[in-house]
Amino acid sequence: MQIVESVDETKFFADYLTLFCSSVIEQCEDNLRAMGIYDEIIINNHIAKLTTNSHEFKMLILQRTTDYLFALNFINCNKKTFYINNNLMEYLAQTKLDADSKILQLPFECCVFVLTSIGLTQISMKENVTAHINIHQVTLV
Repeated sequence: MQIVESVDETKFFADYLTLFCSSVIEQCEDNLRAMGIYDEIIINNHIAKLTTNSHEFKMLILQRTTDYLFALNFINCNKKTFYINNNLMEYLAQTKLDADSKILQLPFECCVFVLTSIGLTQISMKENVTAHINIHQVTLV
């Protein structure tokens, strides 16, 4: 299979995004009604602000686009998954990696790294550990 680098390469993304946006808008409408706002003009104004001016909504769409592409590529690349347990994480924490990311390339185009312990997940969130993932390489920062 070939790596999907753009949503333009898939015919299903437009349907996926439309369905996702519709569900977000429907949830917003339900939330407004739950707050006691029943006037359709007010609800439509809130929805218009959400979808046109909201930085958060644009970021949500961007994240969903990234998730969609990752899912496609993960499936296309034979679902390579690496589990990182407590022992391995301790060794990695003591290892200093100081190399240009162009040198550190995986032998495959897409994979997932899974932290298998809740403690590891909490540490990574607390320490603001991020993984920059693009279509062709994974670089840990």
